[in-house]
Formats: sequence, C-alpha cells, structure tokens
Amino acid sequence: MDETVDTITLTGLKVEGTHGVLDHEHSEPQLFVIDVVLEVPTSRAIASDSIEHTVSYADVADRVVQIVQGEHVDLIETLADRIAQDLLTLGPRTAEVSVHKPNAPMSHDFADVSVTAVRMGPALRQAQHKVVIALGSNLEDPVAHICEAIVEMGAFVNITEVSGLYSSEPVLAPGQAKQPDYVNAVVIGTSFDAPLVLLYQLHELEHMHGRERLERWGARTLDLDVISIDGLTLNDPEITVPHPRAKERRFVLEPWLDADPDATLDGVPVEDLLKGVKDQRLEPLGIVPDLPIYDDDFDVSDHFSAGGKHFDSRTFDMPFDPMNPDHFGASDFDFGDIRPEDFDDDSGSDTDSGSPGKHD
Repeated sequence: MDETVDTITLTGLKVEGTHGVLDHEHSEPQLFVIDVVLEVPTSRAIASDSIEHTVSYADVADRVVQIVQGEHVDLIETLADRIAQDLLTLGPRTAEVSVHKPNAPMSHDFADVSVTAVRMGPALRQAQHKVVIALGSNLEDPVAHICEAIVEMGAFVNITEVSGLYSSEPVLAPGQAKQPDYVNAVVIGTSFDAPLVLLYQLHELEHMHGRERLERWGARTLDLDVISIDGLTLNDPEITVPHPRAKERRFVLEPWLDADPDATLDGVPVEDLLKGVKDQRLEPLGIVPDLPIYDDDFDVSDHFSAGGKHFDSRTFDMPFDPMNPDHFGASDFDFGDIRPEDFDDDSGSDTDSGSPGKHD
C-alpha cells in the first residue's frame, strides 16, 4: 500500500511552567515556547476527509500545554522527551519537539536556549523482536515458492522455528472464480529491524516471486503476513499487529502451533484458539522446510528460482532504511501500483483464503 505521510507543524506555542535546575525555577513560572513537527500517515484522512483519521493539532496543543504546566522537571531535555513520547500516542510515525527557554537564567546576552528531541514511533523504531510470519501460495509451484521464500527470508530474519507445510482451501468472495488450494506455513524468528522495515522487506520478497495484486482475494504466487511481534501492539495504516484476523484462521493457527506448541496470541493459547476453527479444511503435506542460515550479506538473486523462473534482484542492504526508496526496490517496483482495496482492513498484508493474507 502506498501510504501518504504528511507533516503537521505547530510552532511558537507559548506556555508557562516551572522547569529548571535552580530553586526558584521549581516554584516561579517562566515562559517556554514549544515547536512540534509530526510525520503522520494521512491516506485514510484524505480519503474520508475526517479528523478522526489524522492527528488534530488542537489535541497536540492541549497535550503540550498539559505537560508543560504539569510536573516539574529540572532539564528541558526531559521536558522535550516527555512531550514527544506523549504525542507519539496520538498516532504519528515520528515526533520532533523543540523546547525553547527564552528567559533562561544566564548572565549573558543571548537570543534563545532550546533543546530538540526527535523520537520514532514503534512502527519505525529499530529493535530486536521475536516475530511470527505466515506464508501462503497457490500459483505456479506453491511448495517451491514457500520453501524458497523461507530460505530468502534468512536475509533479514533469524529464523529459529519452521512449521511443516499444509494445504488449505481458498475462501472466496461471492461469485469469485475458483482457485487452487493454498500451501501454508509459519516461521518464527528474530527481526532486528523496525516493523515497517520488516513489512517492506516482505513486500519486496513477494514481488520477487511474481506477486501481482490484480483483484482482492486473488490467487497469488506468494503471500507473507506479519502475525505477531512480541511486546508490540501496532495500529499503523500499513501494519497492524497482532494480526486482527489470525485467530480466525486455521491455516495460520495450526502451523503456528506446529512451530511453537506454547504459542499465545493476545494472551490466549493458540491451542485454545485452534479449537474454534477446526471446521476449516487443512491438511498436512508431510514436508518440513529446512531452517535457513541467517546472513546479513545474503544475496537474494543468488538463491532465487521459484516456480522455475529467475527474478533479478539486489543484495539486501543492512540495516534497511525505510525512508530510502532504493531500500525497498522502488527502482523496479512501484508501490503506487498497489491499491488500498488490495489490502484487507490495512492489516499489514492480507490473510485470506488459504493464504496468510485475505481470508475473509
């Protein structure tokens, strides 16, 4: 999905507060001037023309005033951080906050004193996380696509557990043409990248396998979904975790339980969730892919020939930069070709029929 990200700026917000190291600054209010710059996903807001789908600058101002007028801190560094962290809860991807202290107690002639804090939201924050990724394919040679994608994923995920392969029946929209059965699997591993970076890497891998988004719930050569990222709850327009429909999908839950018998989703054992979807057809294929070797110098083009075809690609650069178009294949893949309706409720990929994507 080609998400639009715009900048919301609030400058020169004047608030009095009691912040500073000196004794009198603990009790005597002084002027602080706050500037805020937020990078906000706005595709949904533009389409709906609703303030509910963006960040209200009035809410931003209210939050800033509340913090500046609130609990005392000695350092404006601390104050800037508190404001930035609080504003990130409103949904921007990044928050830049400058705290100016124009009347700072100094015996020198000066124009201003300020501190600027730049903070990333969780979708762009690089960290080590345990991740659960579901795979599905029902075109060309699905077994080859799944097995080779698992190997290729070793370029950016340290995979520690791999389920066996399963066959599942597609779930189709009314009147939709029949499709071949899907082959599904789940892998568990460690990602060292930000969630959006991981998502873009998975999208590029799908594209390398010839994935085309021509219709909603259409057949696909490869479908990759982020199901869970431990310790994170995300509701970004491009990625939602935990995956909102994973608990309804036997083709996700059963391979996941195969890979991790102690798995939980939103605090509920996957084993218990599986009991509610046993009516969905799923058959083990008796194939267990090998664990890939994690390699941050992995060259995908050297290892890729899914479905008997070879797709040229580049070496994955590590670390991956989500703000650099060259790092998600923009030179040969236009995310603008992906329409919003090709995604299921903006869940970060799909989870349907036999694929881990759009199975509604």
